[in-house]
Amino acid sequence: MIAELSLAVVILVGAGLCMRSFYLLHSVDPGFNPHNLLTMKLLLPNASYKNDAKKIAFFQQLRDRTAALPGVISASADSWLPFTTMGAATGFQIEGQPKASDADQPVTDVRVVEPDYFHTMRISLAAGREFNEQEASVRSHVIIINQALATGYFHGENPIGKRITVAMGGQTEKTPSLIVGVVGDVKHEGLNTIPRAMVYWPHPELPLPFMTFVVRTNGNPFALIGAIRQQVKQLDPNLPVSDVATMQQRMSDSVAESRFSALLLGIFAVVAIVLASVGIYGVTSYAVAARQHEIGIRMAIGAQPADVELMFIRRGIGLTLAGLGLGLLASFALTKLMAGLLFGVSPHDPLTFVVMAALLLLVGLLACYVPARRATRVDPLVALRYE
Repeated sequence: MIAELSLAVVILVGAGLCMRSFYLLHSVDPGFNPHNLLTMKLLLPNASYKNDAKKIAFFQQLRDRTAALPGVISASADSWLPFTTMGAATGFQIEGQPKASDADQPVTDVRVVEPDYFHTMRISLAAGREFNEQEASVRSHVIIINQALATGYFHGENPIGKRITVAMGGQTEKTPSLIVGVVGDVKHEGLNTIPRAMVYWPHPELPLPFMTFVVRTNGNPFALIGAIRQQVKQLDPNLPVSDVATMQQRMSDSVAESRFSALLLGIFAVVAIVLASVGIYGVTSYAVAARQHEIGIRMAIGAQPADVELMFIRRGIGLTLAGLGLGLLASFALTKLMAGLLFGVSPHDPLTFVVMAALLLLVGLLACYVPARRATRVDPLVALRYE
């Protein structure tokens, strides 16, 4: 029984750590509002959209048409949405700062967005402004950066009005881009990651043939899928719409591994508690059955029911505490192997250890109490007659 309890403690502590980690991960602010946000991917075929102006015009028209639909608050597009495990990164140089060597050159992630993107995603604007319609139509050499880049590379200076050269897009002239805005950090790679430096370009700066459309609705996002598909069909009947999902679904998929670990260990923990309680109950019940005559004699010569009850509870709790002690020692040694599965919680988190130990102690107490209570109902006359 002690070995069974020790194993139960290890499983309970592991499950507790995973569940607490998942709760902390699920409560992380991603940097935007994922509610009522519909997303879908569009890829323009090169044969029909060789001209950059046609690519830009298509996404502008689709954005305007979608934004005018009933139930739509706003619409925009992004080259690589958060939690899609895709993206692009490159080196950059801030005008006026010493040029770094190739090995030490700072690196930033890059996203191409349509106007109204930050408003649609509910990404906070910390300084400056968003892209305007002109910058969304003609290459204007403007850029928006995130707070991580502003804090990490401008050393307390106001980055608005500064210029930055981003080595991307095959720009032979390497024209610096003017920083017109600073936005909040977004956890693009996952909720358990630290936001990296990020620059946002309007579409004309890097006319990609693919974009992920994002639509903010005032109700159920799925109710608008048909209407948005119809707008795409009217612009290009042969263009497919793929990977339709809400942003909440994408966030849920990004924490699937943590959720599975918490669920699996949670199931094991329930089984461990049941087996531990059955084991304690069985051992205590056997002890009561084996000592029925002794119990009867004790009560016949003046033992109180509470004394008999306490005798068996004390024995069961002693075994439970022995199992808890060994289990906590084993858990302390083994949970460090789970460090890679945890977020925001230490493998030796005191709260989890205390709560899980208290839970198993309570289960052990209840499992002892039932057979111990039954021991007080032994009839002393039956025991004396037997003797």
